[in-house]
Amino acid sequence: MIGNIIVLIIIGGIVGLSVWKISRDKKNGVKCSGCPYSKTCGANTVCDDSSQFSVQNSHLKGL
Repeated sequence: MIGNIIVLIIIGGIVGLSVWKISRDKKNGVKCSGCPYSKTCGANTVCDDSSQFSVQNSHLKGL
């Protein structure tokens, strides 16, 4: 019983901190919260979802 409560508190803390970080980044003008190039990338080149997907999974095109 107490173990379940501790796990719920830990998961709630992780989710809460994640939401806080994303909202803080959006207030600071970061386009993509998890992207390492978010402050320095040009207009939607590196952080764009479609280009990021194609760059990360370009090795799968030959399959």
